[in-house]
Amino acid sequence: MSKRYSPYSSLLEIQNIDDKITQSFIILDKNGEPLDKNNVVVKFDPVQHNPTWNVNQLYLDTLLAVEDASFYTRKTNGFSIKDTMGAVVSQVRKKLGKKVVSRGASTIEQQLVKIMVFGSNNKNSLSDKIIQLIDARKLSLKYNRDEILKAYLNELRLTPNTVGVRAASIELFGNDMSNIDKNDPKQVAQMAYMAGLGQSPSVYVQDFEKSGKERTLTVLSIMKDKELISKKIYEQTVDMVKSENEEFTLKRYKQQSTPKEYQSYVSK
Repeated sequence: MSKRYSPYSSLLEIQNIDDKITQSFIILDKNGEPLDKNNVVVKFDPVQHNPTWNVNQLYLDTLLAVEDASFYTRKTNGFSIKDTMGAVVSQVRKKLGKKVVSRGASTIEQQLVKIMVFGSNNKNSLSDKIIQLIDARKLSLKYNRDEILKAYLNELRLTPNTVGVRAASIELFGNDMSNIDKNDPKQVAQMAYMAGLGQSPSVYVQDFEKSGKERTLTVLSIMKDKELISKKIYEQTVDMVKSENEEFTLKRYKQQSTPKEYQSYVSK
């Protein structure tokens, strides 16, 4: 099965890039004055885990609670037996024409493989799932779980202009996820949003006021249930997210400069 579905699985390697990647440019108006106040865009800011993580532990705990709760505790390599069987049953029911609730139960390893191997071409077919399972197992035997989690966080495409969670957070909220005050409702809301963003990034960014905030509330509920935040902070954060003030909003929509999608054309 391995040779048939994923003959190159043993060749998969995690590429480590440890340097920040930025794009810098200055656009001048007819008087020679800078047109943009913010002319440096962070495209990639690497997550590190050695000697310590440079992203806050509360964010890591929340991300795993949302995406893969058994990541550090399961004994199987790269996959969850329970979730794999559930996915197989769902695929069989789908083939038989039954109505199936969409499952999002892939492990961190499988999600990393999906990004590395399929990119935007993943069709979620049975053969794709088999490839992800085989490759995820091979990766988990080759790398430890800290290395795999680091690679996953560095590979995430959460906005069109960035790669990796730190650069995305800088673009969306102006912080790099390294320091989070778990007693500050605004920072907790931002972190909850970032932890849940991977499920459907384009939807939660473009429709921030509705879908993005609903996703944030879902993640906050998980954080409370897992006792990652206190009940008091949960209630304060929920109230802030639901309020109509601009305390919880995306930085990119308030930025007074040339929209990033047009900057390369204006530069030319």
